[in-house]
Amino acid sequence: MFRVAITLLCLVPMSLVAAETKGLDSIKLTVDPPNPKPGQTVTLTVEVKLAKDHYTYPTVQPSPDAQLQTSRFTVTKAKEIVIVGGVIEPKGGEIKKEGDYEFLVFPGGGTFTQKIVISPKTAEGEHTINVKFRTLICNKDNCFPPKDHALTATIKVTGAAVPVEEKYKAAVEKAIKD
Repeated sequence: MFRVAITLLCLVPMSLVAAETKGLDSIKLTVDPPNPKPGQTVTLTVEVKLAKDHYTYPTVQPSPDAQLQTSRFTVTKAKEIVIVGGVIEPKGGEIKKEGDYEFLVFPGGGTFTQKIVISPKTAEGEHTINVKFRTLICNKDNCFPPKDHALTATIKVTGAAVPVEEKYKAAVEKAIKD
């Protein structure tokens, strides 16, 4: 009996791994600008491309009833960066209705962005930015188990510090005090 349980546990993860990547053509992280100055605002962009007839979800659904149908965009905190504002969802999308509630989907994928500010205290040189993006992908017949994608980008901080944008100044000052 014990041997059978071990065999089943070994088989289940392998089948889930195959299902988790179904429908995803590519996912990539880009940073703009790639060579920022300390104090400069930077845009992180995650581009998700899906196979034909597949769709994914926003990080926040418009309807409170649909909050389980979401993707996640998480920037790993680091002393070199300050995360500012929220995730900017892809443009467009379609509203789908299931039962008594509606939810937003992005057919074919989408481009998600997040603003960060390079800490004014960051030293010149190369620094790594780490993002975890969890995709929930579906087609008309199935939704597949969500998958976390560890994405990294390297920036090269150069030059003297520049003033932080006024709208992010309070968040940056609070972050560098902590």
